[in-house]
Amino acid sequence: MCAIKEEKANLEIDWVKVEQFLRSHIKNLPNRPLEVRPFTEGYSNLTYSIQIGDWEAVLRRPPFGYTPPKAHDMKREFNLLKKNTSGVSISTQAIYLL
Repeated sequence: MCAIKEEKANLEIDWVKVEQFLRSHIKNLPNRPLEVRPFTEGYSNLTYSIQIGDWEAVLRRPPFGYTPPKAHDMKREFNLLKKNTSGVSISTQAIYLL
């Protein structure tokens, strides 16, 4: 079961489905609940720290509601981050969903 650290993180994201997706796509996740902490700074894309035991990640998504074309372009951001993480000494695994 998912443990939400701040109530506003649960406004429109189905965290149970997020946890189910992560567990079905990432091997050897700890048998611990999903913990979610929204980043409170920033005014653009929604950003959350997510953690399952000692596994940690960042989940980002565009704001809810209408966004102008090319605004909050998560695919462009994903591709940029993917290209710029080569040679990084930490283990990274990125998943991009439309």
